[in-house]
Amino acid sequence: MQQNQLKKVLQLLFYSFFFIILIGRISGWIWGFDNEYDGMINLGMFVLIGTAYISAAIAWDSNLYRWIFLICGIYLIVMNFLDFELKSILGIVCILTPLLLSRFSSEKPNQFTEK
Repeated sequence: MQQNQLKKVLQLLFYSFFFIILIGRISGWIWGFDNEYDGMINLGMFVLIGTAYISAAIAWDSNLYRWIFLICGIYLIVMNFLDFELKSILGIVCILTPLLLSRFSSEKPNQFTEK
């Protein structure tokens, strides 16, 4: 029972951060924030996506899918602190790969339900 409550609290926290990032992104389009604020919003957005991928990695039975989700999630978090030429291209690949895997895979992730 406590694990289910913790899961609900973490989901609420994740969705709250998601909503804050979304409001920040839309506000930046409307009011044209400085590059520093846009950078902080981007940092929050990629950390949030990376965290979602890392947490989704545990739902897969296949070790290959787990590692792909885990590596992509870690890269999306770490890429904010790196500076090299292929950073954006690898970031796009790391965002799209788990989405495409989960969409077109015949294997589906486990659903954690309370029994």
